[in-house]
Amino acid sequence: MYLSVSPLAVGISASHGLTLLSTLVPVGATQRLVTPPTAPYPPTYWPLILLAFLLPALLSFALTPLAIRLALRVGALAHPGGRRIHNRAIPKLGGLAIAAGVVLTLPVLYLAGHSLWPSPTRAGQPDDVLLEVLALALGGLVALAVGAIDDLRDLSPGPHFLGQFAAALTAVIVLWPTAMLGPLTLIGVGVNAQARSSVLRPLFTLLGLPRTVAGDINCSQAGACSSLHALTVVFVVLWLLGMMNTVNFLDGIDGLAGGVVVIASVVLSLLAATVNPPQGPDAVLFPLLVGGAALGFLAFNWHPARIFMADTGAQFLGFALGLVALVGGAKLGTALIVLAVPILDVAWAIVRRRASFGRADRNHLHHRLLDLGLGHRQIVAIYYTPAIIFGVASVVLHDWRQKAALLLILALVVVLAMARLARAAPREQQLP
Repeated sequence: MYLSVSPLAVGISASHGLTLLSTLVPVGATQRLVTPPTAPYPPTYWPLILLAFLLPALLSFALTPLAIRLALRVGALAHPGGRRIHNRAIPKLGGLAIAAGVVLTLPVLYLAGHSLWPSPTRAGQPDDVLLEVLALALGGLVALAVGAIDDLRDLSPGPHFLGQFAAALTAVIVLWPTAMLGPLTLIGVGVNAQARSSVLRPLFTLLGLPRTVAGDINCSQAGACSSLHALTVVFVVLWLLGMMNTVNFLDGIDGLAGGVVVIASVVLSLLAATVNPPQGPDAVLFPLLVGGAALGFLAFNWHPARIFMADTGAQFLGFALGLVALVGGAKLGTALIVLAVPILDVAWAIVRRRASFGRADRNHLHHRLLDLGLGHRQIVAIYYTPAIIFGVASVVLHDWRQKAALLLILALVVVLAMARLARAAPREQQLP
């Protein structure tokens, strides 16, 4: 598609990159490293940026009326009552338009980008960026199918979770040959690699990972870091599952989930473009692809909504956002900061529901804010504001320890606010 930079290559200076790679990167990974466009990106790159954002936005905007007609025809409607706060039947299946915007744009973006920035591959290995495209498309379609079935038939928690797991596993299988699932992906390299490595050193010792003379992790021998590789795969699956459930829980107020996804996507793209050196174009463009599709749908989902993305859209967007946060170098800290409020709401739900986690209730943060008399747009602003402020801060702060401190502060503020709301709002009521 374009210059694809291995996650292991992010942040390496030209003078020290080869030295650091020789100790940290598995054999063969350096054969794929290419130099991304230096910041600012060349003029030929900007049309591709606009294409990545505007084409999926226009497609999802154009296809959403068709999704409305389809939902009305098949009876996929969200009726008032229970934890639902609308007063009339609203079509579901809005996620079909969002997914179409992403999936239809992917081949166009890949071909256009690949012609401008050919992506060299490791000898005998497939194009990593092509595999990223396939993982996003195939895994996203699995997540979309799970959501669509749930919107039509109301899946029980067990089959619903198995469907989510299948989507995450599909991505792992497709990405298996790529550096994204390499044993050192979660450590990274560059200016923060040594600090991360020192923090994780007890884990490395527990796993019995081999070391170089300098004390760095040595994965140069085949199978030497298999345990760390397995741990990385497990983490990626859990991360994707968590993101799908986070966006699903967030989709309770008109315009809320879609807007937060747009903000998160733009922040991830900005981060990839502004780090020194900037990451590969795939890391910049993929988030814009997801954000653009969500933005096009928002025109119909803004209060009062004409259609809901429902589980169809929430599962797809959660999966897609989780995956693009991994592309080109893990940006998980930034994603956690931008999505801190909804993620903590999910954690609150887990603690609150315990064994009945699969049961729906009306005690999410947005429900409690409604009970306190706030309007839809006020609640959306409450979610958007910290996402924007802390998203910008995460782009400015490149040191992972500063981001960790920022995340802890934000988590403390949100937990205290939610505890206060738990006392102020009506008592919990579980719903069928």
